[in-house]
Amino acid sequence: MNETASNRRLTFVLVETVHQFHLGQRGVEDLLGRTRTKTLARARQCAMAVMCDGFGMSSTEVGRFFERDHATVLHACSTVRSFPDYEQLLATVRAAFPGERRPKHLSTAQGALIHTNSQLRSVMHTPQIGPPGSSSPNSSDT
Repeated sequence: MNETASNRRLTFVLVETVHQFHLGQRGVEDLLGRTRTKTLARARQCAMAVMCDGFGMSSTEVGRFFERDHATVLHACSTVRSFPDYEQLLATVRAAFPGERRPKHLSTAQGALIHTNSQLRSVMHTPQIGPPGSSSPNSSDT
């Protein structure tokens, strides 16, 4: 998956989550942040699960994007799959990107995800906290 397509998909999921959960102007910033209010946590969990199920991203990839552990993403996926909010968000994403789900064995380069997160954070003017041990955000495995 190229970086532009990845940016478009991930940004769509974040913006659609903000819209569906009525999170307001700081919604994307809050989704990527550390706030743990019930509404934000549920919205974040839904976004994580949709990234896994809608685009076939691994829990490690999604965890890197949200700056969380892969186990947190796995918990989010198992928690929200029965929620109507999740089903509605997943349906919206699948309608917007028909046939674009990647098989689990194809992995997006770590650098592209880190770079995407960096771009989103810089656009929102929030402090960036990179994942431990990350090197160049432009590296790729291709």
